[in-house]
Amino acid sequence: MYRQITAAIEAGITRGALAPGERLPSERELTALLRVSRRTVRTALTQLITEGWLDCAHGRGHFVRGTPRALRFLIPDHFSPSPAGVRSFYYELLHQAADACRCEVHYLYTPDAAAFRRTVENPPQGFDGLLVYRPLQQWLETLPLPSPLPLLVVNRDTAPVDFVSADHAGQTAAAVARLHASGHRRIGYLGGQFTQAYLRRMFEGYQAGLRDHGLKAQPPCLLPLGEPAAWPEAIRAYLRQRRFSALILSGGAFGAALEAAIRAEAIAVPEALSLIASSEPETVEHLALPWSACLYPNQAVARRSLELLSALCRGTVRGPLREYVPMGWREGTTIANHPPCR
Repeated sequence: MYRQITAAIEAGITRGALAPGERLPSERELTALLRVSRRTVRTALTQLITEGWLDCAHGRGHFVRGTPRALRFLIPDHFSPSPAGVRSFYYELLHQAADACRCEVHYLYTPDAAAFRRTVENPPQGFDGLLVYRPLQQWLETLPLPSPLPLLVVNRDTAPVDFVSADHAGQTAAAVARLHASGHRRIGYLGGQFTQAYLRRMFEGYQAGLRDHGLKAQPPCLLPLGEPAAWPEAIRAYLRQRRFSALILSGGAFGAALEAAIRAEAIAVPEALSLIASSEPETVEHLALPWSACLYPNQAVARRSLELLSALCRGTVRGPLREYVPMGWREGTTIANHPPCR
């Protein structure tokens, strides 16, 4: 009960119903108004003082503090490196976004789906919301709802959860459109097997782009995400039997393996093969070839996620929230128009 009282007073402050410096009713008045025990009211007021929402003046009462405390968000994380080995930049993005949104982000080690479920069902005290950032698919499949705290999923467009995501399907559809505009009519696709929903979204965007431009679908090369040792030979075999003049790389984790295969097969880029990477800017920086790239809006997604989660916690917006952030584009030299491979 005291948590409900705490949340109600916090919401009143954030909405402006309780102005800075305003005096709250006395403990006795709150007890009668809310029909709870005086101990419950006192516990709620003590919590609000601890969290920085109220000041207490002895003999005068409780007053709204001028600047409310920063919201605190908990991020469950398994701390495993990505296949491309560049996972650390995710944390930098989140902390930059937190500074901009004037909130705090904290992490809790959740190594598996069971630990994640326990965290969502019974989150630690002292946090205002849960931010589930780029979760594993098995986490989403076991996601318990509703959560005791406002919860927002990032970069996974999974109903019925509130989410903010890059437009994964839109990226690969845009890549097809760029290649088509450059004269390509046979466009291949290399990406991950559909162990994560966003990987399927990217492939669906590729297929939609082909349909929009009346192009014939080519057999894709779908790689096992957790088996990087198998990528080089699978990619080389795909390149040897190619029937396409341009290739979309969906996910930067496969970039280095693709580049190695291109060199091993002595394929000239862009004279014999055009390339577009639908990937993160931080990943494309690790690639050697001059890619034309659709780039994930990482910074915009991180900031928008914290803005919306803050609004959910303060009660200024209500779900369901379904927001896609459009991608950017880096113009390169690898979509030259040339005859299709035979």
